[in-house]
Amino acid sequence: MSVFVANESGAPVDEKSLGALARHVLDSMGVAPLAELSVLAVDEGAMTALHEQYLGLPGPTDVLAFPQDDAAVAAVVRYAAAEGYRVAPQRTGHNAAPLGEPDDTIILRTDALQGVEIDAANRRARVRAAAKWEDVVPAASDLGLAALHGSTGDVSVVGYTLSGGLGWYARKPSHV
Repeated sequence: MSVFVANESGAPVDEKSLGALARHVLDSMGVAPLAELSVLAVDEGAMTALHEQYLGLPGPTDVLAFPQDDAAVAAVVRYAAAEGYRVAPQRTGHNAAPLGEPDDTIILRTDALQGVEIDAANRRARVRAAAKWEDVVPAASDLGLAALHGSTGDVSVVGYTLSGGLGWYARKPSHV
């Protein structure tokens, strides 16, 4: 298990002990031995900037998680449940406002969880958490299928599906 700890906060942090603690916790949670964890301690200004960059929300947050595989997502969710945190999955950062105050919330960035599988015979697509419509539509079209996608390919499939949106096919043609 690889654990990287860096301190950019300006405050004293025992990086060696923090790394050892992280390894112990990950091991006790049954996280895969090939897992990698990066812990970056930053000051409030840097965390505020990261929060604004990834969520578009003002002010700092406690934790931003960037899992690289399904096992890491499961570990974050288990940890959140055990410690009383909410989990807010994010792909593109849209629709962050309904989260309200991010206190006691782990922002779970799903960017690395990409992939699309299309079962043409059953006319179904299985998408991973980070898939965007630009990943689905061309593959479906190549198989003679269509998807009820948003008006741009840069929209997350999961976010559009769960949070709603106005798709291309739902728009009324106009003569401008």
